[in-house]
Amino acid sequence: MSSPGYRPSLFLIILFIAVSQIGAVMHTPSIPAMGRAFDVPVLSIQLTMTSYLIGFAVAQILVGTLSDAVGRRPVLLGGLVVYTLASLGCALAPSIEVMIGLRLVQAAGACTGLVVARAIIRDSFDASQMTRYMGYLGMAIGLMPLLSPSLGGFLQGAIGWYANFFAMATVGIAAVAACLVSLRETLPRESRREGGLRALLGGFPILLRQPSFLGYTSAMGISTAVFFVYLTVGPLVLQGIYGVSPETYGFVAMTMPAGYITGNFLSSRISTRIGVARGTILGYCGMLFGCALLLVLAPTVTFSLPVFVAPMLVIGLGAGFVTSCGYAGVVQGDPSLAGTASGLSGMLQMAMTALATLAVGMLDEITLMSYGWLQTSLTALGLAMFVLLTVMWRSPAASEAG
Repeated sequence: MSSPGYRPSLFLIILFIAVSQIGAVMHTPSIPAMGRAFDVPVLSIQLTMTSYLIGFAVAQILVGTLSDAVGRRPVLLGGLVVYTLASLGCALAPSIEVMIGLRLVQAAGACTGLVVARAIIRDSFDASQMTRYMGYLGMAIGLMPLLSPSLGGFLQGAIGWYANFFAMATVGIAAVAACLVSLRETLPRESRREGGLRALLGGFPILLRQPSFLGYTSAMGISTAVFFVYLTVGPLVLQGIYGVSPETYGFVAMTMPAGYITGNFLSSRISTRIGVARGTILGYCGMLFGCALLLVLAPTVTFSLPVFVAPMLVIGLGAGFVTSCGYAGVVQGDPSLAGTASGLSGMLQMAMTALATLAVGMLDEITLMSYGWLQTSLTALGLAMFVLLTVMWRSPAASEAG
């Protein structure tokens, strides 16, 4: 049964989101150690990130659509249980092949935390409140990668790579308990989509014909890709080339998430006045400035951590703006399609991110400069796609969003 007037606490939403974010990045300080443990090249370990992103992307379509049909709570609870069991399996994985497969399953469960959380916010708040809460959601998404690699670096140094996956399972258990005890259904029965599989899937072509949906989805996809390329390449550059310890890298990894959180906070205050379309463009301009700063500093200054940290803060600040506005732009349409929009957008977003992580493996050499050019190319592509879809190809839906 749904609960009229019920609004879940912000803490509860953040806990569900934490599952997907911790599962993605907590283990990144352990990437070199995992390569040694499984006796495979370090770049092969990147497949554990790619498989996670693929699983996260594909499962979101089913998760979002199911939540529109049967409600938010049962879908979320099932996903959290799958995530917890897969995390335990990863900690005990005997080979890299098993690890890659379990990461796929882990991501399929983890995505429910993000997809359903966005739909719950759409169910529970009006348009002006929703934009602000989507900013808070973005802050939580940035906070988890800020804190979890630091904890992951500590666990790696103190225990070993497998401790990170036991920690992920512990968070999953807490989320399952919270869902059972504290979460009520937010989607009324009369608002659910009926008519079988064909009717449910009919929401996809509706959304894919909306330029605003595609524009905000591409914006989130590119900003997320920039974020994950940072998390993927960071250990290889800092630990592999410059000899930074896992513990130190865990703290350095906080740089872009710190900017990301700040960007989301500012966006939650500013975008309600200037509109989410202008907020997205403003964020992209900030990201491009950070990329330019990296490209200028990298070849001219002897390497030091500030050379890496300063541009990452600026890029993160811009990405926070882009993501916060993107979340609001994607789900502010038809309420009966909120879950479907969240899931389809998330699938496309993570598919773009997975392609970006594959591009890392295609680089001839990983250096600060090659990393900087990759991030610059992604950001410029994202800005061009957004402007084309939401400004030059403007629709009534885009006008409402902007």
